[in-house]
Amino acid sequence: MKAVFCNKLGGPENLGVSETKAPSPGPNDVHIRVKAAGLNFADTLQIAGRYQSKLEPPFIPGMEVAGEIIGIGSDVSRPLTIGQRVMAFMRGGGAFAEEALVDSEWLVPIPDEMDDVTAAGFPTVYGTSNFALKHRGRLKKGETLLVLGAAGGVGLTAVELGKQMGARVIAAAGGAEKCGVTLKHGADFAIDYKTESIKDRVREITDGIGADETIEFLDKFSKSKENFFLAFGLYRPHIPFVAPKKYFDLYEKDNMTVPSNGDEFLKTISSPAAKSLRARKEQINLDNSTIKTVKEAYYSTTSFVDAQIGRVLDKLKETGLDKNTIVVFTSDHGYHLGEKGHWQKQSLYDRATRVPLIISGPGILSNKRIKNSPVELVDLYKTLMDLTGISTPEFVQGHSLKNILTSNSKPIRKSALSELRIYSDGSLAQGYSIKTDRYRLTRWLHKDERYLELYDHKYDFNENKNLVYEDNYSRVRDSLDIILTKRIEEAQNKPNGLGRQFENAKPTFEPARIQSSKKTIF
Repeated sequence: MKAVFCNKLGGPENLGVSETKAPSPGPNDVHIRVKAAGLNFADTLQIAGRYQSKLEPPFIPGMEVAGEIIGIGSDVSRPLTIGQRVMAFMRGGGAFAEEALVDSEWLVPIPDEMDDVTAAGFPTVYGTSNFALKHRGRLKKGETLLVLGAAGGVGLTAVELGKQMGARVIAAAGGAEKCGVTLKHGADFAIDYKTESIKDRVREITDGIGADETIEFLDKFSKSKENFFLAFGLYRPHIPFVAPKKYFDLYEKDNMTVPSNGDEFLKTISSPAAKSLRARKEQINLDNSTIKTVKEAYYSTTSFVDAQIGRVLDKLKETGLDKNTIVVFTSDHGYHLGEKGHWQKQSLYDRATRVPLIISGPGILSNKRIKNSPVELVDLYKTLMDLTGISTPEFVQGHSLKNILTSNSKPIRKSALSELRIYSDGSLAQGYSIKTDRYRLTRWLHKDERYLELYDHKYDFNENKNLVYEDNYSRVRDSLDIILTKRIEEAQNKPNGLGRQFENAKPTFEPARIQSSKKTIF
């Protein structure tokens, strides 16, 4: 038989065609007649002596082969037959010949619809991608896969296999034509790295997955006409403050203001309250440049969130679902951006406890703004039930806001309760706070000591002056203290009608001190 031999390590000039004796199969070998052989970059490495498995010349190169079986070793247990079409990966070479021996475990039958040439180019690229994604990367359904060089052989197979495994696939390739090829092979997104930043586009695509999924669901519901409840959560804005560059371009860092009222404010409050504001030592006394950078990044991520919400609202309108859908926009907490020298949530001040709440839908008054009216997130359940005409179980706490949203009714709540637990000097400190339409009263309990703070939002919206020791505010302080005690008792009462409950359950809390790298400030 004829075969291509590598007679000397180096370039292709050291290859030559020679007559040689046909191979004899061993007990575990399958003898095939070669119909086609693949040529890969790895083959050039092998003849140069730079591949991971090194062969001594003379040898027959070639790692991919397609052909038909002409002999089967005595110990081969697989159900193979003479004349059967097979393809194989040959790590030790041998494909560039008229006949070849293949380990029976490395054979794969060729489907009838696949020709020999296609089959010969199949094992290396698909085998590499399959090994990388399944065995190394352990890719799971629902995860996101980024493929670099996606228009190449291994790249395209990674795109295809990634989709088969249930992943969302982002393909990066050079040029519009190549990006188009990746999309035809199943990529969900294509990034032209010649004209786009891979980093920025990946950030935008991956951070926008929630909006993508929500839009898909809205399409489904608009067609099925079924009722639905859909919760769409966004991680941003949150540390680390990551967003595509175009959102950073909306802001000028130099225009960012530097907040004041830091360490001096600490002298007017209790030790537990001060501890809640100085939980992370690496964020204390930041220079002005860092402060402006952080604020710019926070605003940028907020704009990104706004864009994703806008996409979802646009889809609601496009499908007509906006005419019969209640939309609620809110958050779980606020955030300090240097106010009181603090760069976190984890406080009982207005910056951390006040959250946005926007509700719209059929029957709800448009452009109605309720200023300074206390509302708690626990009110949302009853509100949604009332707006949708669904009865609410008796044990559900909170107040319905339906009458406020659909008429000119006055707010029901007189105060909103917040709670925070931190460790201070090695022991647990319990904090409670209530906000009325005008005042905030905060109470800290720590080591059998009781501390109060009082702020008048009419004159001090930013809560910079603690009035708890001011004589002319003593009656306000005392009355609010009574109300706070009552609110705490109400919150701690177990509602009637619940199912199984855990007795003496210990509360969970987020420690004020969070371990972080010295290199990372936020």
